[in-house]
Amino acid sequence: AAVVINVLNTLNEVEQENGGLKAEGRLVLPLLQRIKEFNEWGQCTILELASRYQPANQQQMFGIMNHLDPLLKHSNCAVA
Repeated sequence: AAVVINVLNTLNEVEQENGGLKAEGRLVLPLLQRIKEFNEWGQCTILELASRYQPANQQQMFGIMNHLDPLLKHSNCAVA
């Protein structure tokens, strides 16, 4: 999990001139499905990336909300 977050942070930094790493569904959705496997800092990185993602439809939006629902109870305010 730490390697994935390091890669995301590195790619985001490399693409900084272009507005950062492009938030695409094929990247964001699998990360959100596994978000509980990451530590708090990793979850923050994934959430920051997900905040730039525009869902393709309402069904996808509700799926994302379902993945994020457990994080609303998180003790770290940066995650919740």
